[in-house]
Amino acid sequence: MDPSDADVRAAALREAHEEVGLQQQHVEVLGTIDDCPTFVTGYVITPVVGVIDPLAFTAAGRYPWDPSPAEIAALHELPLSDFCDPANLRVEMREREGQMFELYWYTVRGTVVWGATARILNQLIELAREGE
Repeated sequence: MDPSDADVRAAALREAHEEVGLQQQHVEVLGTIDDCPTFVTGYVITPVVGVIDPLAFTAAGRYPWDPSPAEIAALHELPLSDFCDPANLRVEMREREGQMFELYWYTVRGTVVWGATARILNQLIELAREGE
């Protein structure tokens, strides 16, 4: 969060705009999920979950992303349903500072997603399954 951010929702929307060009008016924020600590940087991420207004999509069915080259090396649009397929998930046990933890790896359409992003996706998927 920046000092100018009113709360985590405002910080997430600001970051999403700065990093990938997501316009705040196109997002309906649904809420937050559990904080996710990062092991390498020591940051704590508060995931803010939202949906993008379908009216903001182009005629080709895509959101007009505008990734910042200073922030983003690559932008991947991957269907959430592919992350829900257990065949695309690998879980390994790792140790860090004497603590064991699960390391998640998703491989979706040739793209590997791991670390904090994979842990956040895993929690989101588990919450969605609980709600079914």
